[in-house]
Amino acid sequence: MNNEVATTGNVQEPATTTCAPTAPKSENGVQAPGFLQSKEMGFFREAIPETQLPALLTHRAIPYDTSSELLTAPLEKRMEAIVENYAVAYRPVEEECDFVHLLSANMRSSMRGRDFSNPSFKQHWYNHEYIRKGGHLNPIPTCVQNLGRSMVLYGPSQCGTTSLLKRIKMLAGETIRIEGGAYEPPIVHIIPILILTYPACGTVRGLLTEMREKLRAEITSADSSHRALEQLSAADINLATNAAIGFCIRCMVGAIVIDGASSKFINKGTAAVLSFLARLKLATGIPLVLAGTCAFMHVTGLDGSTSSNLLDGDTTFLHPFSGPQLNADKRVNTGGLWYQHNDWHWSLGVLPKKIQMPSMLPFWTHALTRGRRGWLKAGFKKLHLHLARNPDVALNGLVTKDLVTEIFDKALLLQKSARDATASSETKKAVSDAEFISHMDHFLPSFFHLPKYKEQMYSLTRKAVQ
Repeated sequence: MNNEVATTGNVQEPATTTCAPTAPKSENGVQAPGFLQSKEMGFFREAIPETQLPALLTHRAIPYDTSSELLTAPLEKRMEAIVENYAVAYRPVEEECDFVHLLSANMRSSMRGRDFSNPSFKQHWYNHEYIRKGGHLNPIPTCVQNLGRSMVLYGPSQCGTTSLLKRIKMLAGETIRIEGGAYEPPIVHIIPILILTYPACGTVRGLLTEMREKLRAEITSADSSHRALEQLSAADINLATNAAIGFCIRCMVGAIVIDGASSKFINKGTAAVLSFLARLKLATGIPLVLAGTCAFMHVTGLDGSTSSNLLDGDTTFLHPFSGPQLNADKRVNTGGLWYQHNDWHWSLGVLPKKIQMPSMLPFWTHALTRGRRGWLKAGFKKLHLHLARNPDVALNGLVTKDLVTEIFDKALLLQKSARDATASSETKKAVSDAEFISHMDHFLPSFFHLPKYKEQMYSLTRKAVQ
C-alpha cells in the first residue's frame, strides 16, 4: 500500500543547487573529490534529510497565499493559473521518496568514485577523446566497475513514473559548469540526470538519436553546429555506441534514466537495447534507471537472457491508489490515501478556502479513474476550469456526482476505451483480445498471470526475441 507523505504549508520550488547541506567530506568520512566540494554540487555530497524530501518534491504551483488573490482576478487570469498549476502539480507518496533516496545514494556513490586524483579514472575520463573519434574502449578500470547500479521504476500507465522523474530532474538541477582543482581538468561539466525517452522504434539506433538530442540540449549552445555530437549517428553501430559511452563519461553524468518503456515498443530490437544499456552502465560507472509499464517489464523479464543484466537492481512499483473507505459509522474515512490526494487537488483551484471538497467526491473520481493519478489530475484540471468560470456551483454546493462524471468524462474522452478496459481487468478479470493488445500497459502485474493471458504474454516474448 502506498503511504501519503504529509506536507503542510506553502511549499515553494526548491533551490536545485542547495537542497542538501554542504560538507567537505563524504558520508563515510573520506575526503570527497575536489569538484564535489563546489557549492553547486550539494546534491551529490550528502543525503537529503527524510524530513525535508517530501516538501522538496511537492509542487503546488499556485501557493496558498496567491490563490486568495486570484479569487478577485479576471477569469482569464484564474484559468491561466489553473492551466499552469496542473502542468507541474505533484505530491509524492512514501514509495517515491524511498526511490529518490536510493537513486541519490547511488548517484553520490558513483560521483565520489569518479575521482580525478585516481590516475586510473583520470585516464578513463580522457580516453573519451579517443573513443569519440572512433577508437575502441580501453579495459574498464576497477575504480568504476561497481559504480553503475541499475534501478527499475514501473507501474501501470498513468500511475506517476514520469511525473516523479520530472520532479527529481528539478531537484537535481541542470548542467553544472565547475572550475577544476589540483587534479581535475580546467573545466568540469556535470549533467546531474540525463533523462531519455525509450525510442518508439525500439532500437539502439533510435536510443542513440534520442541521446544525441538530449545531450545537445544539455551541453551545446543554441548556435552550435548541427553536426555537434555527430559521432552518435555514425553508420557503424559499434562506433556510435562507443561514442555514447564516451560522451556520458566526459559529461560526468550523475544518472541515466530511460523513461517510457511500454509494450508498444517491444520488438526484435528490445534485447539489443537492454544489452546496450547494461554495457553503458558497466563501462561508465553511472547509475541507470529503466522506467516503464508493468507490461514491458513482464514481457522482457520472461526472457532471462534479455534482461538479467539490467533488471536485477532495486525495483520500485507505483501502483494505483485503492479506493476510499467508509468507517464503521458509515462516515467517510478522511485518512485514506485516495481521499487525501483528492483533497489536495481540490485545494489547487481558485476557490475560497471555506469551500470544502464534497465528502463523496473521492468515491466518484475513483470509479472514473480506477485510482490512476494521471487521469485524476486531468479530470481535476477540467473541474477547476469549470468552477473558475462558474464559481456559484461550488459556493452553492452544486458539485454533484452527475456534474463530476460529466466533466471527467469530457476531460478523459480520448481515454474512454483504456478506462473501460482497465475497469474490466480489475472487476471482471477479463477483457477482449483486442482490448488486451491495445491497453495492456494499463493493467496490473497480477493480470498477466491469469491463465487466459499468460500464454499471450509468452507469445509476445517469443516475437520480441526471435
